[in-house]
Amino acid sequence: MQWPSVIIGMLAAYGAAASTYLIAAPRIKLQRSLFVRLSLGYVNQGAGLSETMVILSATNRGQKPVALTTAGLRLPKRGAVTFLKIDGEAALPHLLASGKSIRFWIPAYRVARALKESGASGRARITGLFSDDFDRSYHSAGLSFDRDAFEQASLEPANTPTASAAFSVSPMVAPEPVGAFKW
Repeated sequence: MQWPSVIIGMLAAYGAAASTYLIAAPRIKLQRSLFVRLSLGYVNQGAGLSETMVILSATNRGQKPVALTTAGLRLPKRGAVTFLKIDGEAALPHLLASGKSIRFWIPAYRVARALKESGASGRARITGLFSDDFDRSYHSAGLSFDRDAFEQASLEPANTPTASAAFSVSPMVAPEPVGAFKW
C-alpha cells in the first residue's frame, strides 16, 4: 500500500467524523436531558429528621426546560406506582429550568406497602421515574429495596389516608429502556 493512499483515507475519515459532529452537536445540545436519581435518606423537619424516605430527584442537564407532570416508581413485576400526592420541594406539574434540580420524597413504609400489594417480597429492585408534558419517561438506575425491613419499621397514624389512597398501582403495557438519560 502506498503512503498517499493511506493519508487520503485518513483525511476522508476525519472529514466524515467532523461533518457528522458539526451537524449533530447543535441538535443534541438543544434536546431535553433529565437525570433521575432514586435513593434512601431523611428529610430535615425543623429540629429533627424524618423517618426513612425514598427520595426521587431530577436534574435538568439539557438546555430546554422540562415540564414534569408525574412522579412514580417502577416495581419489579412490571407494575408502576404513580403518586397522586407526593411531598417535595414543589408540587407537580413543575417546570424544571435548565441546570436546576428538584426532589420529592415518599415514606419508605408506603413503598413497602406498594411492593406488598404488587406481590413482591423481600428485596426488590425499584426504579424511579418522571414523565413530562410530551409523555416521555425518564428513569433512574435501580435501587435495592428491602420491603420487609421498612414494612415493620413504621406504622401510619390512624387519621391519615391508607397507602392505597396515596398511590395507584397499574401494570406496565410494554417495557421501556432503563437509563439515566432519555434522548
